[in-house]
Amino acid sequence: MRFRVILITAYACVVFFIAIGIMLYGFLMPGKGQPKGDIVTLAKQYLGVPYRYGGSTPAGFDCSGYMLFLFHQFGKELPRTADQQATVGSHVDIDSLRPGNIVFFATTGEPDISHTGLYIGDHKFIHASSTAKKVIISNLAEPYWRNCFQGARQIFP
Repeated sequence: MRFRVILITAYACVVFFIAIGIMLYGFLMPGKGQPKGDIVTLAKQYLGVPYRYGGSTPAGFDCSGYMLFLFHQFGKELPRTADQQATVGSHVDIDSLRPGNIVFFATTGEPDISHTGLYIGDHKFIHASSTAKKVIISNLAEPYWRNCFQGARQIFP
């Protein structure tokens, strides 16, 4: 009986340390073992976080700071601004979008890229919105976003 208690305790310790390892290497160590699909799950955890111009932390994000933060968690370093981020990775056609791609928009009336978000599937993207003043999900099929769309990039291979 005593051997059985020791065996169960040892098993519980192993499971505990494996779980801790997954948490450490899956969430706290950038680029260690997280598949790209998890970036969407991570992004959704920040829904409702306040918009803050120049912000790149969970205390507040602007659009490009949000992308910078998310991709940093996966060991991918992006430039700071939306127009600079639009030069990283490889081009993706709108019909070939996959979750984890970055989408870019010209929202100021000028042709220059001024806004960015993360495509999450089903024609939707998540972004830090200065209008809504928080991180929200929007639909690419909405006329506003469709008209402002400037392109998309794939960061993960």
